[in-house]
Amino acid sequence: MPKLLFPVLCAVVAGCGNYSLPTEAEQATAIAALPGQFAPVSRSDRVEGQALTFRWALSEPNFSPEEWSWQEVEVTVEAGAAMTEAVTIRRSVSIDPAALSSDVPASFSRGAWGLVLRCAELGCVTVEEHIEIREGDTVVEAREQTRRPRGAEWLFDTYELRDETTVLVRRALGAPPR
Repeated sequence: MPKLLFPVLCAVVAGCGNYSLPTEAEQATAIAALPGQFAPVSRSDRVEGQALTFRWALSEPNFSPEEWSWQEVEVTVEAGAAMTEAVTIRRSVSIDPAALSSDVPASFSRGAWGLVLRCAELGCVTVEEHIEIREGDTVVEAREQTRRPRGAEWLFDTYELRDETTVLVRRALGAPPR
């Protein structure tokens, strides 16, 4: 590299890191905007005479500096000529936002655009689940469980909404822009 270009390149790269962290007011604005980001996600597909339907919805979002919580319902239905099977998972999720990683990776999960909220260390997410499996109108299995996963995932209909929400989450956490 020519000796004259090196100082210019170093100045340009150093200038890229010239940013400020979100202020408390910007964080509060981002937290207040998060509940408006969610709409139900629904996908359907047909394969060899079988129909597969997936729905995911978030409700009762509560975002404060001390705790983020919401309710989720995820339903997967497989239907064919001979049978219909459905799995419904109802989740109550709570997170300590102070323990979240500022890394908020994008995902593509269950046919939908998503983002992942990850704990910087284990234990910041609590998920209480009620899982019900049905064959036709008969419940063949139902169980309750509480889990402490490493993170939680939100789903969106479009990658644009997912990316917008990722920016809000990072701002709410006080993280620098990407």
